[in-house]
Amino acid sequence: MVFGIAACPFLSLLACLDTDRFPDAHNYCAYLFFIFYIIFESLTTVTASHLGRARPELFGLSYKLKLVITILAGVFFFIYIPVGLGVVYGSDKCAFQYDEATKQWDYSNCSGLHVLRAVFQQLTALCFLVFTGSMYEDLRVMDARPATAHNTFTA
Repeated sequence: MVFGIAACPFLSLLACLDTDRFPDAHNYCAYLFFIFYIIFESLTTVTASHLGRARPELFGLSYKLKLVITILAGVFFFIYIPVGLGVVYGSDKCAFQYDEATKQWDYSNCSGLHVLRAVFQQLTALCFLVFTGSMYEDLRVMDARPATAHNTFTA
């Protein structure tokens, strides 16, 4: 939970710090948000695995869903940042440049790679949304279980 909360300010700063005036801060906020959220997903998936083993009839499907989403998010993030940036910065042909006339970044040298990185960025974000939505299913399952002495509050 701590890593999920720690990721939130970086997402907010990411929206506030545009790439024109704060390119480095924008990038660092993006990296930290993605890293913290993937750690959050991983730790939540570990917790779900314990719940899935203890009560497979209630949490087994939730654990499997979280595991698949976490693995996909990790793969997508790995292609988006380490692999994508490694290719961009490792090749003079694919490096993007700042165009002073338009005040925009020019990605025309290697547009296919940058489109690929953008697609994987969006796929990673989609995994984050689906993962967060999967927690709704956990709450629904917990709310639907029958009342017992262990899960009801008596005054």
